[in-house]
Amino acid sequence: MNDLKLKIENDIWDWIKNYIEVDNKFYDYKFPVCPYAKAARQKGVVTVKAWTTGSIKEFITHSVRELVADPIYDFVVLTMPPRARWTWGIKRLVESLNAETISQDYFAQYGVAVKTKSLYPGLFNSGKYFVLVVNRLGPVLEAHKSLLKTDYYKPWSKKHYAAVVTRREDLVDKYKNGNKKRCPFHRFKL
Repeated sequence: MNDLKLKIENDIWDWIKNYIEVDNKFYDYKFPVCPYAKAARQKGVVTVKAWTTGSIKEFITHSVRELVADPIYDFVVLTMPPRARWTWGIKRLVESLNAETISQDYFAQYGVAVKTKSLYPGLFNSGKYFVLVVNRLGPVLEAHKSLLKTDYYKPWSKKHYAAVVTRREDLVDKYKNGNKKRCPFHRFKL
């Protein structure tokens, strides 16, 4: 399994270098998919972790909590087989992890690794890798402000912008002060 894990992680590093970091046709070759990815990788603040065995939910939970507890990296790309995106409760899990981590300056976003072909064996594991990218929130919000001054978002559909940017802003507003359960009567003074 370690051999497979290494191959998958190398596959994702290749994807980062050859897709995420290069000027993309979608942007008329003016911008890469992530304009800040190359600098982050070169600074050594990016890592890749591939799931191989056990519960996918436990892999995600443990990896995110480990990153926040010992912040060696600013970005981690958790890589899973394509079937992982259909795991029951996966979106709710990511939301609950964001509730824990946003106040600690980390944010998790899930999706598929476009232009990849999964090396995971099995009938339901063909297709694009499912990834969860966990990153420091502060630099992402600063980068977003900078990108607003460019044409970077011009080719984005409203749906895509809402799914990425608006969703992140909503979650930050909701959890920036932690995930404190509030009593419905908290606004009344005793």
